[in-house]
Amino acid sequence: MSTRQQQDDPGATSSWWDAVTFAVTDLVPGERPPHQVSGGFAMSKDEMRQLLADAKTLRTLIAKQGKAAEPLRGIAAPGQDPASLKYTDAANKTGSNYVGHLGLQGEYLDKLIEKLSKALGVTTGHDRNASDALRKIGQGL
Repeated sequence: MSTRQQQDDPGATSSWWDAVTFAVTDLVPGERPPHQVSGGFAMSKDEMRQLLADAKTLRTLIAKQGKAAEPLRGIAAPGQDPASLKYTDAANKTGSNYVGHLGLQGEYLDKLIEKLSKALGVTTGHDRNASDALRKIGQGL
């Protein structure tokens, strides 16, 4: 079910995104993980940070394109003859589809950014916990 279909269906409770996971590993970029992440992606912190930065840059670009494309939805016919009216109607539909598609791309990137940020945040939290535990062990020796 697409994100758009879920918005139209208030009863929809899950998304295909629910099955996609991102796992941060301590691997060298390009190295394969020793185990496979089921239904998801495993990558180093550096790779994930770069992917997150790229996704944010792309999200900003798509938002700018969406704003710039808004006029494509409301082209006025140069005349009231049938050819002008049909052309303008087709152009406005195409513009609306384009703006809608950019919106869907933005929603996809928003979810990707959310998932990547969460994966990096969880890893950072685990790293802090491990560091605190090691510090406590070191103090106890």
